Amino acid sequence: YVGSAGLTAMDGLAAGTRVQCYGEHSTSSDEFDVSYVEAGLGTLGSSDIVEGHVIERVGNAGADPVLTVRGYSINEEGTQANFNTDFTVNLSFAETSVIQRASITDYDTDDINVGQAVRVYGSLSDDTMTANTADSVVRRIFTTVSGLANAAPAGGVLSMDVTRIGRHEIEIFNFDIGAVTQMDPDAMLADIDGLSTADIENDTPVQVRGFFEPVDSASATDFAASSLSNFDDVAYGMRILYLPASDDALVSSSTTSIVLDTTDAITSKLDKPFFGSIDIPEVPDFTIEGNTSALIEVYMLIEEGEVSIFSVFSEFSAELQDRFNDGKRILRVNGTGEYDDGSNTISSSFVIIRLKE
Repeated sequence: YVGSAGLTAMDGLAAGTRVQCYGEHSTSSDEFDVSYVEAGLGTLGSSDIVEGHVIERVGNAGADPVLTVRGYSINEEGTQANFNTDFTVNLSFAETSVIQRASITDYDTDDINVGQAVRVYGSLSDDTMTANTADSVVRRIFTTVSGLANAAPAGGVLSMDVTRIGRHEIEIFNFDIGAVTQMDPDAMLADIDGLSTADIENDTPVQVRGFFEPVDSASATDFAASSLSNFDDVAYGMRILYLPASDDALVSSSTTSIVLDTTDAITSKLDKPFFGSIDIPEVPDFTIEGNTSALIEVYMLIEEGEVSIFSVFSEFSAELQDRFNDGKRILRVNGTGEYDDGSNTISSSFVIIRLKE
């Protein structure tokens, strides 16, 4: 419903019907300016819920599909939840209602393709969700897809080598439905018409947010994007662990850098949000440079529970060298920053180094 027709429909609902409202809250008047309302079925507490991503679908267009959804569940009473579970979800093409928040489009189960994020309302028994009756609802949810651009966008289309859907690695998804492959994850085509594509070229890390095209879609693309983000300048997370703590990890230090030998580290990784981890190369030695142009710099040395905090990198590196010369060993190194793979160097304004006797 749109406008007054929706208010008329809600007026006929029984007292106690569950309602979810979306809009803007005014702190000055304590009023809520509502732009979208959900009521009755398909609201929190109206039934059991399974939410997650469709990692496999059995059933072509027009069939009663069986989905495998990896995610979590909440029972109707809100007293039990299960996480990181693969649920079998049974739907009915004729009976199951498929909706999308703030959309008046008529959807059906053909609009639920592999990769799509969904919230399913039905009856849950163990890890099987029955949602094939007239009071069953599936809500399509905005889905994020991360990967590398295969080339600069052209004609409003971006080709992506997908690494993750949501937080899930691409390898868990089966894009074959019957004899038809829904998309090639090495070359997913996203409709980005009208979105900014500044500085996106081959191998640029990108993320799109939107919805997968339906199973029976005639579209030349696989994904309809409502937003496109360039992750090229997003900071890496650094994590290095030496077990046992190392007395030869520190190669050198100066007023501008700390150089580490990561050969004996049991973990030596750089993490990028939504894109996963890469191993820090052992050659050349790994260099941490202080990002002195950052608005705020925080560097920490932690030893036996005692924390020393520095706002100047040169003082941090000098203290580390002094403690290392006194026989202290490096246990763990963490931080964030921009990484240059050519020189194996991270520029960071936030570093934590844990030491042991």
